[in-house]
Amino acid sequence: MRWSVRLSALLASLLLIACAGGRTPSAVGGGDGPSVPAAPKRVVAALMANPTTVFLQAAAGNEPGMDVLQALVHSGLSIVDGRGVLVPQLAVEIPSQENGLWKVFPGGQMETTYRIRVGAYWHDGTAVTTDDLLFSLEVSQDRGLPRFVYPNLRYVDGAEASDARTMTVRWKQPFIEADTLFGAGFVAPLPRHLLETSYRQNRANWENLPYWGAEAIGAGPFKIADWVPGSHMVLQAFDQYVLGRPKIDVLEIRFIPDGNTLVANVLAGDSELTLGRSISVEQAAQLDRWADGKVVTTPLNLVYLFWQFLNPDPPALLDTGFRRALLRAIDREEMAEELQRSVSPAAYSVLYPGQYPEIEGRLPRSEYDSRLASTELQGLGYRPAADGRLQEAGGKPLAVGVLVGEELDINVRTAFAVADYWKKVGVDASVTVRPARLQGTAKLQMEAEWPGFTAIRTGAAPAVIQNLHSGQARMPETGFNGNNRGRYVNSDLDVLLDRFAVTIPLRERTAILGALVQMISDQVLILPLFYGAEPMAIANRLANVGPRPAGGNGNPAWNAHEWDVKG
Repeated sequence: MRWSVRLSALLASLLLIACAGGRTPSAVGGGDGPSVPAAPKRVVAALMANPTTVFLQAAAGNEPGMDVLQALVHSGLSIVDGRGVLVPQLAVEIPSQENGLWKVFPGGQMETTYRIRVGAYWHDGTAVTTDDLLFSLEVSQDRGLPRFVYPNLRYVDGAEASDARTMTVRWKQPFIEADTLFGAGFVAPLPRHLLETSYRQNRANWENLPYWGAEAIGAGPFKIADWVPGSHMVLQAFDQYVLGRPKIDVLEIRFIPDGNTLVANVLAGDSELTLGRSISVEQAAQLDRWADGKVVTTPLNLVYLFWQFLNPDPPALLDTGFRRALLRAIDREEMAEELQRSVSPAAYSVLYPGQYPEIEGRLPRSEYDSRLASTELQGLGYRPAADGRLQEAGGKPLAVGVLVGEELDINVRTAFAVADYWKKVGVDASVTVRPARLQGTAKLQMEAEWPGFTAIRTGAAPAVIQNLHSGQARMPETGFNGNNRGRYVNSDLDVLLDRFAVTIPLRERTAILGALVQMISDQVLILPLFYGAEPMAIANRLANVGPRPAGGNGNPAWNAHEWDVKG
């Protein structure tokens, strides 16, 4: 289906822009004839989600394209660019030991200094200052707001602002991601002047503030002009954006949760850009006949299975040999070929192929072998019945369930493909598709308490490894927030993860990463399948728009202020 748009609201916003004094009218014709305002540059994009917020910390779980949506409205001090490099945004520069803004002391303590650019403003015209950073840091350390808490802030010892634009953070020990503080993914800045009163006086209602929805005020390249939940959002160029006013005047974002509908929308000429994780490679193939644009496909996120550590069903999930046999039963090369048209590789570890060759060469590689998988399962005590299905000692069929969200077609197809492979070796495998309408805490709880396997797509190492920290486990006392959805707890792994997070020298850090990956591979803590590609539809008339880097964490909207239309 196509989403309807409130034309009156959109036309009103266009007229406001056209009549604004921030842009010099361009003359039409020559001589002394009258000049007319230039037509606003307008682009229509599609997002495969129905967002309720544009701020990642306020979201209950990650929806496709949420990081891109946030980058359009909110800016942090830094952002990862199209090459996978951390670059300044609201900051003057990235803290480093070379520029003296990152100091490591003999006792292991650190200091990082952050400087805000002159001319950084919130959308309401208020300057972004270190008061905002201090407030954001306080909120993100408040355990009474579990959705906003960052576990890595446990390394912070204190912070002081020397003036309105300069702030220094003291760290109890080394922490490798200190330079990303106050970026999009690690304590993004919040406007103190708009939120502090509510925080002090009505903290219980903090997560329900209108600010997290249509009343959001950011410091990014675009500000919200209109938002119709379940339909679309209209963003308007922010004249005072610190890196320069966006070249696009109006960006309309249509919410299209269904991939096939999104493809039809693009082919019909109703959308000319897709934002963030969206359509599958198979769906993108339908855009081969799209004469007005192209599809850029980037091998990006790891598609894998994680399993339930607390109260698993069957209990055999806790057995490394059982998990290894199930992994061996999956033909990952065939999955990469069939589901990704070979545009992205099969995954034999949590590392992107070629990213760390010195580590990859030492890892066990469980190749596809269904006969060996059957032998290993029977060696664990399971016996085939007359119909070929494996049974437990009491005659109960060996059943394993796979949970998958319906939002991404590639995830759903992956789950069913895995179930088919397991059925071939006698496992009574089934798939449960979590409906997209299930949101908020109910969604988080279902994912956290699912007793079997879950199919998911997320970033590769080291992010996927850090998600296994017990501090990230989704528990009732944290409102089921956290990235450790399977609630895996291993003190030895935690020790290595904590060491990795505080080891700055690259050689030593890589050695710890190798030990982490070795443990994950040996114990089959994650069942890696293949790398999911992120197709991005880009109309021919658009300029300076590009995808994420292969295997990286870059944000396509890092340079949204430079997006433009040709001609």
